[in-house]
Amino acid sequence: MAKILIRTVDGGNALRYMRGDAVIVRPDDHVWGRYESLEVWIAEGRDRAEWPDEFAVLELTGLNEVTARAYLEEISVIGAAVPEMFRRRKFGADIDALYALLPAAKKAIYANTRRITLSWGNAQVRAAFKAKA
Repeated sequence: MAKILIRTVDGGNALRYMRGDAVIVRPDDHVWGRYESLEVWIAEGRDRAEWPDEFAVLELTGLNEVTARAYLEEISVIGAAVPEMFRRRKFGADIDALYALLPAAKKAIYANTRRITLSWGNAQVRAAFKAKA
């Protein structure tokens, strides 16, 4: 199963990761850091209300890490002064559509963990990943 760190808010400017961008793909056994995982933040004794809430972890059963890396494909931002520093993702995930696919019990889990677990075998999950216009 691939774990994908997804940005849940727009970056501070148009050259940053934006809402729905896959930031990184990690294997199933990866342990996220405090700024990536609300669970880790809380486990370290931090106040939930102070968590930056900029990411969600998307766990996709049936999708391997190698295939998931395709969603990290970059495109250069036209006109960037230093193109290698200003890259954006070619694909974006519709976080709202993915959240809508969660059953009620998993929506409660998401509220406390910022983790979405879905099956890649579901056509609606795959459809939530689209090339940006």
